[in-house]
Amino acid sequence: MQKLQIKDQFETLNSIGLATKHFPCYVNKSPSPHKIDVVLLSFIIKGQGVHIMDGESFPENGTSLSITHYDSNHTIITDDNGMEIINIMLDLTRNCLPELPEPLASVLPDILPLHPSFDNSLTRMRRIRFDDPDPVIELVMRLHRELSEKRPGYAVAALDLFRVFLIECVRQVMRTGITGANRNIPSLPNLHKVRLYIDANYHKPLSLAELAGVGGLSENYLCRLFKEYTGRTIFTYIIERRIQNAIVQLISSRKKIIAVAFDCGFNDLSYFNRCFKKIIGKSPRDYRDSIR
Repeated sequence: MQKLQIKDQFETLNSIGLATKHFPCYVNKSPSPHKIDVVLLSFIIKGQGVHIMDGESFPENGTSLSITHYDSNHTIITDDNGMEIINIMLDLTRNCLPELPEPLASVLPDILPLHPSFDNSLTRMRRIRFDDPDPVIELVMRLHRELSEKRPGYAVAALDLFRVFLIECVRQVMRTGITGANRNIPSLPNLHKVRLYIDANYHKPLSLAELAGVGGLSENYLCRLFKEYTGRTIFTYIIERRIQNAIVQLISSRKKIIAVAFDCGFNDLSYFNRCFKKIIGKSPRDYRDSIR
């Protein structure tokens, strides 16, 4: 499968971790799945077709946003009339993630992979449909113009516009939810219920017996199915969910690191530091310093 090297094609990906490309009339009538080396937000403005992401097919008709994780594959098949699309490309290793207020910040990990390490079968694709698309279309078009024209102050303007765009995305998800992978795994509703319970209670002590009770499954069966469902063990998923929220707090607040650790469900600062560095490659302090 072809892998497209995007990072070297756009100057702004290297400078601020953000780039866009506008396709006024994208036509593709044959499947050609490919991978890319960035996070791809495919913002479909209009047109009809089929979006294929990691083997899942979604009909497209109207305004929607699809988020494809690092190294996941996707392609869009159109009819003869084509589709208008703006691709928003992110290199989140360059920390272009903007600060969002609560409760929006806590929802952000459900939309964006905050770091390449958070790659599992649920995060490889996300999809949002907008109830009121016109304001969002205007935001994305303004973002594209800023990055294309590069007028004085464009970097600040682009990141501010991207922040407002993310706010609109999170608001939509809070209203209507988000579409993710639908794997053919037995008892999927039970697993989905367990995952949602973890996402809401990751900062609390969670036992396997408690989670098995939530899903109505035996502990052993839950462990096996959850690993198939997410590609992660239950407790690896919990730790990653805690680290995701820690990233958001390190970016959006000036809390002491020990307070961030406790807020996210860690009761031992040394253990928090070890987990964070193992997943992110930096200590929490070094990570915070790198984004200031």
